Amino acid sequence: PIQFNSMTPPEFNLAPQLGADTVSILKQLGYSDEAIETMKKNNCVKAK
Repeated sequence: PIQFNSMTPPEFNLAPQLGADTVSILKQLGYSDEAIETMKKNNCVKAK
């Protein structure tokens, strides 16, 4: 990348890990904890 002396380089954040938000999204969609656990056990979703 090009860097100029008068500019501060932008701050880069790493992307979240795969499955980091899965549980919260499924809960927002109305899935129960039991249903989410079943999906995780059956390898239907990856959740951290």
